[in-house]
This record gives sequence, structure tokens and C-alpha cells, in this order.
Amino acid sequence: MTGQASSAGPIAGALHRSLKAHANAGNELIHEHILDTDGWLEMLAALLAGHDVFFVGIDCPLELLVEREATRGDRPIGSAARRSMSARTTTSS
Repeated sequence: MTGQASSAGPIAGALHRSLKAHANAGNELIHEHILDTDGWLEMLAALLAGHDVFFVGIDCPLELLVEREATRGDRPIGSAARRSMSARTTTSS
């Protein structure tokens, strides 16, 4: 898994491997994750092979994301737009 960790970065790689460990231990998981980096979806699918996994994509209008970001008050202004564009260009086919 070393190559997979390095392509995801050390923190994301550790998170991804921990999901596998939890699933291997028999835990049922629900995990929210913004897949905004190339290869993360494929990496997670490979790590979790052998388990019943459902990946669900949520598409939300940018205007609503920006509104929610401002209402929450705990996110840097502009992060919703940056993540939205990154997620859309990374996961679209």
C-alpha cells in the first residue's frame, strides 16, 4: 500500500487505509469524503475490494454551496467554490 499512500499524501493515505482496516474488522461504515484528487476513487475501490461498497455522488448547485458556506461561518470564504470546481473536474467522465 505504500504507493497508494504516497499518491494520496500521508494523511489521506492513512485515512483510506484506516477505512479498509475498519471494514476488514467487520464494521459497517458510512463515510463522507470529497473525492477531489485524481485517483482517490480508484484507490478506495481497490482498498475496499471484497466489501459491499456504494459510492454516492452528490451534485449541488454552486450558489447553494456558497450560501451554505456563508451561513455556517466555519469555512474560509471561497473554499466551497474551489472544492466544487476541483471535484467536478476530477470525477467527471
